[in-house]
Amino acid sequence: MSWRLIVRPEAEADITDGALWYDEQRPGLGIAFTAAVRRAIRRAVENPRACRLMRRSPEVRRVRTPRFPYRVVFLLKDDLVSVFAVIHDKRHESTWIERLQKS
Repeated sequence: MSWRLIVRPEAEADITDGALWYDEQRPGLGIAFTAAVRRAIRRAVENPRACRLMRRSPEVRRVRTPRFPYRVVFLLKDDLVSVFAVIHDKRHESTWIERLQKS
């Protein structure tokens, strides 16, 4: 099956915020962070059902980013992978649950 991908604006904002923060820590690290997130998203699109199930209805899954302590959280419906949060591991699940409820 071929999966379609949507990265929602709030997830894009998460990626930008993370990249800016990492770049402040060390120049160039923001680019590495963005690349790691993109690799995680690519893994999710290649085989979304291999990613950890967080909620059954609606089907929400997550994949961790390599090197950085972040999770890419996405909704899986029909042939669509919809990324709606990219959050630090220290943040509580309520962050993505609130976003899911708003959509």
